[in-house]
Amino acid sequence: MKNPTLILETLKLQNFATFKSHEVSFASGLNAIVGETGSGKSLLLDALQLVFGGRADKKAVRHGSDAAIVEAVLRFSDKDIARALDEMGFPADDSEVVIKRMVRQDGTSKCWLNHMACSLGQLVTFARRYIDLVGQFENQKLLSETYQLRLLDQYGQTTAAADEVRQHLAKFRALRDERDQLERSKNEREQRLDYLDFQMNEIDALNPREGEEEELIVLKNDFLNHEKKQILLHQLDEMVEGGEQGGGFSSLVRSGRSLLSKNAGLIPPAFIEKFGGLELAYEELRTALQGFGSKEMDAEELQHVVDRLDTYQKLKRKFGGSVGTLLEARQQFEAEAGKLRTAETDLSDLLQRLTAAEQSVQRLALDLHQKRLKQSTAFSKALTMAVRELRMEGAEIKLQLEKAEELSENGFTRLSFLAQTNPGEGFFKVKEIASGGELSRILLALRQVLATHDSISIFLFDEIDTGMGGETALHIGKSLKKVSENSQVVTITHLPQIAAFADRLIVVSKETTEGKEGDRTESRVREVMLAKEIRKEIEAMVPLH
Repeated sequence: MKNPTLILETLKLQNFATFKSHEVSFASGLNAIVGETGSGKSLLLDALQLVFGGRADKKAVRHGSDAAIVEAVLRFSDKDIARALDEMGFPADDSEVVIKRMVRQDGTSKCWLNHMACSLGQLVTFARRYIDLVGQFENQKLLSETYQLRLLDQYGQTTAAADEVRQHLAKFRALRDERDQLERSKNEREQRLDYLDFQMNEIDALNPREGEEEELIVLKNDFLNHEKKQILLHQLDEMVEGGEQGGGFSSLVRSGRSLLSKNAGLIPPAFIEKFGGLELAYEELRTALQGFGSKEMDAEELQHVVDRLDTYQKLKRKFGGSVGTLLEARQQFEAEAGKLRTAETDLSDLLQRLTAAEQSVQRLALDLHQKRLKQSTAFSKALTMAVRELRMEGAEIKLQLEKAEELSENGFTRLSFLAQTNPGEGFFKVKEIASGGELSRILLALRQVLATHDSISIFLFDEIDTGMGGETALHIGKSLKKVSENSQVVTITHLPQIAAFADRLIVVSKETTEGKEGDRTESRVREVMLAKEIRKEIEAMVPLH
């Protein structure tokens, strides 16, 4: 026997529909909600659906009130629940879970989990892990192949293996999408590489360096001033050597030397030495002037200088206005090109990882399929016995498994949930032959078989006995009781055969009271727990003949 890991203890209602202010207590076993038609039995289940994440409806707000508030207090005994709440960011105090939902008159709602505001998605995530609503609409889940496989995995204890397949499939699909993206962008990469190579080649052709541009400007100016410099040199040469009419510094020095030679005895030696220094300075000046004017103008070299300066200007305008930004752009181009070129290597590596991921998920999916095949026969037999106990004599349930060609979220397994409701009439898909009542009984049988296999601790059955009676209702009551041995069960019933198995009766009644603003209707609840009192209530439910 599996003890419930989560128990609904109380449900508080404030201004919810016909409930003004009320608190309902629940037992850990089978709780049967009973009462006359229209008393508000279904409202209790509506409130439970709301507080566990169901759709909010402004009709739930009691007339004249601003908002309806429903609060559920649950008690747990499993450390996994505490860990799940901690991971969600809603830690529990003293093994207690408090869930509250408020619905305003405009239909908007707010949620709280353990006294902290939460999103509806967070509330639903927690509730659906441990609580299940089984009713006329929820029965449609039985028609879903994914849901059917989940039930088979719960029975065969292959849920973890199925989760692993889904995780590996998600990884494989992510790698496949990445591969497709890389392949789609291959042409774009090649075009971008061509562009980057062109830009780098353009910069490399210049081979720029800091300071060279200034040197070229000086050289260019030197070349452009060559003619003016030659004229200046010619003028200086005339001043030194003299022109056609004679004169010049050189002639003066020669005349002075001749004069000194003739009058050596009249001039002090020191003066003669100074004059000799003047002659030496003349020779140095002459040599310097000759060297200054000796370089010839090279037209090709000038054109080369001009072309390089033009290229500097062009590339600076293109890449940022300075030689530094030009060099930085070159580095960025090279880095980007390097990344693009490694994309081919990345693609090759990705293809290897993709192949490994595909082989891994296929191996896991095939292994899961084989495990499911082994469990499907036993599960079919257990379900057949369970539905026959619910007065579907001769009915047989069969889970037919086939290996699919394509891998999906369900692995390689394709499942057909088949039923034969009349012996010898053949097997058909449940959705093609089962009535609403038969679906309810099949789902109840599933719950009975799976009671010790899944994580669900609280089952809410919404009038599962609709359209039934007599011996069939008695068997449904027995089945609900069996489910309640492993999980808490809350069910609405109008049949004494079912209510008789309850550990607690929740009797709903409705009263009309007079007020200043007119008559008001209010639903009330009383709990019946003693066996003697339960019998009295059951007797009162039996119609008089």
